[in-house]
Amino acid sequence: MATIALTTICFNAEATLQRCMNSVKAQVSNPDEYIIVDGKSHDSTPVLIAKEMESGLVSRFVSEPDEGISDAFNKAWNLAKSDYVATLNADDWVDEN
Repeated sequence: MATIALTTICFNAEATLQRCMNSVKAQVSNPDEYIIVDGKSHDSTPVLIAKEMESGLVSRFVSEPDEGISDAFNKAWNLAKSDYVATLNADDWVDEN
């Protein structure tokens, strides 16, 4: 059976990231991996992600400076070990189910 990784990249996304993560949590089935790469945010973004790691939703979390959005996407995709990788931006969400 194929596995799926979901990746989210963010930077100072405290206003939108919780909605994004809640939408992932609300699905009937969650991805095999949920990877979030943060560009070393200065707001509460890392705290929000850490809470979701404790709950088991987020499987990997990296918070470090990057060289822009493409660098952040590449970091996230390179961390994935699944057969397929999908991206959900920090200010987006998926409808339930």
